[in-house]
Amino acid sequence: DKYLDPVNGRMKVIDDRFKKGIENLEKTVTKETATLEARKSSLLKQFAGLESSVQRLKGLGNQIASSFGVASF
Repeated sequence: DKYLDPVNGRMKVIDDRFKKGIENLEKTVTKETATLEARKSSLLKQFAGLESSVQRLKGLGNQIASSFGVASF
């Protein structure tokens, strides 16, 4: 039967196409997940750097304020 032949049948061809499509989607998901994880890591490093800068600026602001006798931030 040309539809049910397990080697060359129509159902086999359709099944193989679905499997290939699923494999391609899984590869895409894996690639995009890696891209997002790298972006997340980069953003977290940037955020940590910004937090550090804010703390340094607060310290500097407090030093300046104390030199003028103004309340600290």
